[in-house]
Amino acid sequence: MVRRSAESRFREPAAGRRRRERRGRGPEPWCWLLVVLAGCSTGEPPERGRAFRIGSRVEAIGGPAAIAEVGDYVLENGVIRVAILQEGNSPGPGMFGGSLVDIDRVRRDGVHRPGAGSDAFAELMPMVNLMVPGYRDDPRRRSHFETLSVEIAADGSEPECPVEGGARGCAAIVVRGKGDRLVEALGMIEQLQVRMNLSFETTYLLDPGADYVRVRTDVFIDNRWVDSGEVFGLPSVRSFVDDQLGVLDVLVGDALRPPEEPKVWQPGFLAGDFLLMGKKVKIFAAGAGYDFPNRFQRLFDEGRDLLGSPQAVDSLVGVGRGVSYAYGSLDGPTIIPIFTGEFTGAFTHGLRCAYEDAACLAAEARPLRYERILTVGRGDVASALAPLYRLRGTPVGTLAGWVYDPRTGAPVSGAEVFVLADPWATAPDHEFPARAERLLELLEAETGGPGVVTELGSDLADDPVPDGSFAGPVPRGAYFAVVRAPGRGLSAPVRFTVNAGGTTRLSLFAGHPGRVDYEVFDETGSASPAKLTFVGPIEADAPCGPGAPIPHLTVQSSARPLPLGGGEIGNRIAALAFTADGKGSVELEPGRYDLWVSRGFEYSVHRQCLEVPPYAAARVTAALRREVDTTGWVSGDFHMHGVNSYDADTTYEQRVISAAAEHVEAIAVTDHDVITDPGPAVEALGLRHRVLAVAGEEVTPIETGHIIGFPLRYDERAPEHGAIDWTRRDACLADPAQEDCNHGGTEGYVLPLRPQEVFDRLRELGSAGPAGTLVFAPHPRDGFFGLFDQFGLNHFDLSWNSPGLIRGQHPLLRPEYFSWDFDALELFNSKRPEMIRTPTAGEISNFAHDLRELRAARAPERDVADLHRAYMTDVLTRTLAEERALRFGFAPQCLTAAQCGAGQLCDPQRQRCVPEGAACTVDTDCPLGQSCEYGVRPYRCTAECVDDADCRLDYRCDTSGERARCVRRACAVTEDPDYPCAQSGSPVRIGVIDDWFRLLNHGIVKPGLGNSDSHVLSSLETGCPRNWLRVGTDDPRAAEIGDVVAAAKAGRVIASYGPFVELFVDGRPIGETVRLEPGERRVTVEVRAQWPSWFDVDRIEVYRSGELHPETYVPSRSPATFSFEDELPLREDGTVADAWYAAVAMGVGASARSLSPVYTPNRHPYLGFSQVVAVTFASIDDPLISAVLAMPLPVPEQVEVLPYAITNPVFVDADGVEGFQGPLGPAPATWGE
Repeated sequence: MVRRSAESRFREPAAGRRRRERRGRGPEPWCWLLVVLAGCSTGEPPERGRAFRIGSRVEAIGGPAAIAEVGDYVLENGVIRVAILQEGNSPGPGMFGGSLVDIDRVRRDGVHRPGAGSDAFAELMPMVNLMVPGYRDDPRRRSHFETLSVEIAADGSEPECPVEGGARGCAAIVVRGKGDRLVEALGMIEQLQVRMNLSFETTYLLDPGADYVRVRTDVFIDNRWVDSGEVFGLPSVRSFVDDQLGVLDVLVGDALRPPEEPKVWQPGFLAGDFLLMGKKVKIFAAGAGYDFPNRFQRLFDEGRDLLGSPQAVDSLVGVGRGVSYAYGSLDGPTIIPIFTGEFTGAFTHGLRCAYEDAACLAAEARPLRYERILTVGRGDVASALAPLYRLRGTPVGTLAGWVYDPRTGAPVSGAEVFVLADPWATAPDHEFPARAERLLELLEAETGGPGVVTELGSDLADDPVPDGSFAGPVPRGAYFAVVRAPGRGLSAPVRFTVNAGGTTRLSLFAGHPGRVDYEVFDETGSASPAKLTFVGPIEADAPCGPGAPIPHLTVQSSARPLPLGGGEIGNRIAALAFTADGKGSVELEPGRYDLWVSRGFEYSVHRQCLEVPPYAAARVTAALRREVDTTGWVSGDFHMHGVNSYDADTTYEQRVISAAAEHVEAIAVTDHDVITDPGPAVEALGLRHRVLAVAGEEVTPIETGHIIGFPLRYDERAPEHGAIDWTRRDACLADPAQEDCNHGGTEGYVLPLRPQEVFDRLRELGSAGPAGTLVFAPHPRDGFFGLFDQFGLNHFDLSWNSPGLIRGQHPLLRPEYFSWDFDALELFNSKRPEMIRTPTAGEISNFAHDLRELRAARAPERDVADLHRAYMTDVLTRTLAEERALRFGFAPQCLTAAQCGAGQLCDPQRQRCVPEGAACTVDTDCPLGQSCEYGVRPYRCTAECVDDADCRLDYRCDTSGERARCVRRACAVTEDPDYPCAQSGSPVRIGVIDDWFRLLNHGIVKPGLGNSDSHVLSSLETGCPRNWLRVGTDDPRAAEIGDVVAAAKAGRVIASYGPFVELFVDGRPIGETVRLEPGERRVTVEVRAQWPSWFDVDRIEVYRSGELHPETYVPSRSPATFSFEDELPLREDGTVADAWYAAVAMGVGASARSLSPVYTPNRHPYLGFSQVVAVTFASIDDPLISAVLAMPLPVPEQVEVLPYAITNPVFVDADGVEGFQGPLGPAPATWGE
């Protein structure tokens, strides 16, 4: 992985990008009405293409997603502009240079300054067999290219285009590279005999006048290449779709069949792109419409193997502000096997040969070629699809017209005209759907989908006349038109037909508009920041307002139709609004709503039934009162993202306003590998008295765990504003001879930064110096992105022996490269309840059983969600039996024989030093009472186990054989149902709180945090969860960031999804230490909990050194206080160990009110790359795959946000040694440090 040198890389300041206007410009509107498919002709020849390297920022493309900079390449032709990264690393979501990162229309509207376009595209990189062009070392020189190169192949000045298939005046850039893995985890598929020794030559070709770029890739296989060999054009994936083949069906063929079975198909090829459109666009696919991503998620929810049953689309469209894109092939469909927040794979071509097919095998010896098209539209689906229709020869006509207000006749700008299939055009007796909602129901019921074909926008951004006009190509056929416009209901369907080559003109009427004007005050009568949540529209006879039931989390508002771009939220939420000054207006479809006005966890809510009339404003006056006393504490959220992160589309003004509305008083913006300063947004909004905001960074290695630091210096002129280059490529490009640039020898690799190096560099970047910088590990158990998961930290004994997905594949993931030198640990991340506590084997096996039954019965989604809620309650609620199964009192004695005395060996199943027995090969070699221990070399006889207590925590005593022995536990019905289910290598989540308890017991004190990881405002709200930090004031004007950092480092923190809970031991608060005199063992424990009136807390737990205290408390009202006397236990030698106490407050019972609808629910189980891969690979009958990847088991996670909070510890120093000592001594993961 390479990042280009600092001398040639500069990034436009984020603040500068934010100030720029985002509107676009394109051809004049009458041109689109007359010649939609042919383009706008002025009678002059089209402008010649041009290819050049960016010499200054004004030559770049610019826009909310733009990342190309000085030294990168640009193609332009007077219609569109395309940016290709130079050699090196990608500063976007990809890995390597040479990828397509920015693409926009030419802007000549007098609004967009040079270098300040409207690019909204993230990144595209060619992919064959999951390999991409990169820097993979090739010492055998078997492949065509040895390193990555980017060159101009045509600059538009040549008399004839020097690139095959290009028009005169073309511009082209060629990228050559050795096939590399985007993620090292994919290396394990080489064990499946997947063809991965590849080289790439990709040409990005732009013809004069084209509103699309051609992406042509030649692939060279193994050592069978020739410089001038005739290429073989890969066929479309259509046959794979028709035969319902999965990804591995093609890539692996019959290679894994047993030797005695006949083999027909050899391993094949799938070719396409890693297509990362990012969050600046909405994804559309014909048929599903804007519901395509959600449908993909629902297939995963049903337990489908997505790689085994990829989804086929005609093309994939992304629609942004003033610009849109369409991706596809001219040869056939595109299959999408992976569609997640991290990775989206798109395959357009492929080949698999039978072993006996000589002609096919001969074709493989030639370079394989495939070509894709990426178009640029004006900000709607139709304009993006127009070039594909034209190039494919699709019979289309033009749909043109205007959108008007039904009462005033005024034109309506910003409306979307959706074109839906009409399968009943020739069935006059079929019901005519009078309402759009009914049309969608009928299409879904009778055709299996919503039938959305395309979408056209009225008065697109480059249209200078706001007359409500729209125009665009539509394939010939019969259709319905439905209008959706902001703040209005859906229009009634209008029937029409389109003839090839003809024009159909429609005058359409949008739904009626509505508006809500509001004012919000606090208990003093002052204007109050707030969030408004509109639930509805609600039927006239349905309960509404205070006391009415909250709609189920699975209910989608009719105001947000998913196929028409409504966006999925749940709880029937129609709209959200945020205000920092307590007043404003919201455009809203007329109807009846249940309105909730809130201000975070410390205030009451205002709830009322609201009638929003058409063509008038409903007026709301709300008063919120402070219900939770947090004197001396400030609330903070230190993990959030904005537009500088490729996977976020929230401006920093929106981010700051939402923080004020949610009553989050201190924030750190932590964009991915970019430093962003939110301070200018705070000052511009005049909100310094409400929000303390600082710059941070989430260092985002793809596979070695993320790390966050704040507050950091913001350098406006530096690459990524001074962010860390975790790849080390910058330094290695400048000085290849330095350490770690050839790790492992002269033909080695560039070693990414070790965790300790990242910690050090973040502290060096600290705006308050190293001591004033907080460095913490976010979501440590989140698969690819979690530090603990990736390095293989064993959940039970804190040793480095946990199998994982890519351990052994990645050179950095070694115990010696891990470091504990971070300051804090993120216990709560986002709305991820499955990562809070470790479930038990009984909870998971029973949940999996019940879920299978519901799926088999095709139960409604509501029943499935209710099952998730019931089992989540079980997971979060600990019992004494479960705590005993966790055995927090266990401390490993050894990991290797070197830690034992003479004549002893380390029994790995017991982690105890035992007498070294006789050598053995089988159990019968050992005397009775002993078994042959196979975990040591040479095998030795050791004593049989008697019960589970004789074994290490993640093993049990198996007495089913002739000799009893310790065996690894699994998440299975046969296990002790109270035993923790922490299945290594699968998406079954290990609870970070349980990790944290073990760390504390071993003296590794890392204060616990809770952060939102918010990327958007609607589904991942700012401050859910959040921290309260004891800094001596609750006024953000009086708080300094140094006070916040000091409080976090000292553990004066409460992490919370709602409740405010304090803990005192002998009067000492959290973060402090009680010192007992010699012989003293008794302490007084007191818990105080508060929560507002709109959700419930029904259980409070107290833990002593990780063990649940038997005295749990069931509060009846807020505030709640209870206390008890506790006696520290004696050790075997009669002494007293140090201890620590923590308290948990929760509201998880069946009747407990959750945070809904004030905080939106988890609508679906988490879908990430590791989940998709695990489902597919875990079922493969291969010993290596099985060793590192267990069959994933479902966990309950589709739930509303449940009230839950935990304190940091109060420590008790009782052993007579100064300072807190972990009661179990040093952890194995720290031995040798």
